[in-house]
Amino acid sequence: MRIKAVLGVLMALAVTACNAEAGSTKEALQDRIAELEEQKADLEQQLQEAQSAADEAQSAASELQDAVGRLDSENWRDVVPDIQSASDQVDSAVEDAKSAAEEQ
Repeated sequence: MRIKAVLGVLMALAVTACNAEAGSTKEALQDRIAELEEQKADLEQQLQEAQSAADEAQSAASELQDAVGRLDSENWRDVVPDIQSASDQVDSAVEDAKSAAEEQ
């Protein structure tokens, strides 16, 4: 959500910059537009990475829930190692999501 807000602000700044630089040359405005488009592309890439990390965390959490659910019907000695592994995957996915969010 922050990315969308930032994109909106960038676009507003672009419009404001265009109005403030009305006397500037066409080339200067084109350079500014290109710069803002590059910033937008960078932010979209960061958003995609953050969404991917969130999807991985959700998938890992689902695997953990499935493993815990198996305790009802399977021997706990067979299930506990899978729970530990799934828990490690959740931890890793959460750390990846945090890292992706911090890059933004």
